[in-house]
Amino acid sequence: KLVDNKTLNFSQFPKLMSFSEMGVCLSEDTELEVVQTLVELLKRGQVEDQTTAADELGRLAATDANNIKNVVRAGAVEPLIHLVRTGSMKGRAEAAWALSALAYGERDLYRSL
Repeated sequence: KLVDNKTLNFSQFPKLMSFSEMGVCLSEDTELEVVQTLVELLKRGQVEDQTTAADELGRLAATDANNIKNVVRAGAVEPLIHLVRTGSMKGRAEAAWALSALAYGERDLYRSL
């Protein structure tokens, strides 16, 4: 497992930030684990880390339907909505973008969950 109950920050997971940009293909289990880690950072990270996690979740969601499924199943929607409502200006923008990537990417996927 990539996370524990401590406060999380991206300095602990420097490789996570670049997976989608590099086009790295991960196994399905590893992909889900990465998404779960990003959701934990979104929930419990520092302000900057929440913003970065929202951005990375949006990037992952924008790449394919399997990532969208993993992001939704990992529980990212509620923390993203919370960030839109309460985050920093940049955090709000990244969370809104991530939510739009989720919504735009696979509208019918949500009905099947």
